[in-house]
Amino acid sequence: MAKIGPVIFGIILILIAGFGYITPSGDLESIMGNNEAGLFGDLPLVEIHELCTSGLGQLGQSITKGAAEQCSLVKYLTLGIYGFGVIGIILIIVGSLVPSNKREDNCASCGTALRPGSKFCAQCGRRK
Repeated sequence: MAKIGPVIFGIILILIAGFGYITPSGDLESIMGNNEAGLFGDLPLVEIHELCTSGLGQLGQSITKGAAEQCSLVKYLTLGIYGFGVIGIILIIVGSLVPSNKREDNCASCGTALRPGSKFCAQCGRRK
């Protein structure tokens, strides 16, 4: 049986990454309390990162200081989104491959499974 904790936490991280991947940057700025439209409008962060790393984006960063600062922030946010996704996938894989620690107590003499909480074997009557 799989460990359920890492699997659930991995799913939560993947959902957070998916939310960050598709959410327009304007929505994120309004959540953080900044109601301005921003330099890039309503593009998702991943598309802004692609724009910043393009040739035109590099030229814009060299001309405008504000664009360079926002592109730097977008770079780290994008790395965080991808990092959450990768860590979530790893947790799901590890959690499903590693067995849980549940084990049955067996009698040392006859090997019969003991009842939960019992100190004596039901078959041979010996102590655990």
